[in-house]
Amino acid sequence: MVALVYIQLIVGNWMRHSESGLAVPDFPTMGGALIPTMDHAMLNRINAWRFENNLEPVTMMQVYIHLLHRFCALLILLVLFYINHFAIRKHLDNVFIMKTLFWINIAVGIQIMLGISTVLLKEEPIITTIHVTVGALVLAMSFLLLLRSSPCFWGNFLQQLKSK
Repeated sequence: MVALVYIQLIVGNWMRHSESGLAVPDFPTMGGALIPTMDHAMLNRINAWRFENNLEPVTMMQVYIHLLHRFCALLILLVLFYINHFAIRKHLDNVFIMKTLFWINIAVGIQIMLGISTVLLKEEPIITTIHVTVGALVLAMSFLLLLRSSPCFWGNFLQQLKSK
């Protein structure tokens, strides 16, 4: 999950700096369809919407970048479902893991709502800034979960160092 969130932050940064944030300006549809057709008709629908909203036209590459960001978000959500399932079966008695996982679930839920709001509110700056900030928070909490679920404990690690 840490690696996926890190990649998602890189893709989000790429999306922001390539001005692909509103390359697909609709949700839950994508370019006017539930499953994007990835053709010129879709690009024409998107650019017609952008023209009506006084925005510059986008290229198909910008659409790909934007949809990659959405796809990575879906992957993170699916991995989080798996981690929840695994943690409930194996680590229900570990308060540190379960608390961290609880807050990751909350943060990812907020992050998804902020991402949807960023698109629907046409990249309103405050929502977009909070979206970026919560993304960094999800990365930090994912790393904390990795550390807390690691089989190596600092006490054991330090003992092994002293014995050598």
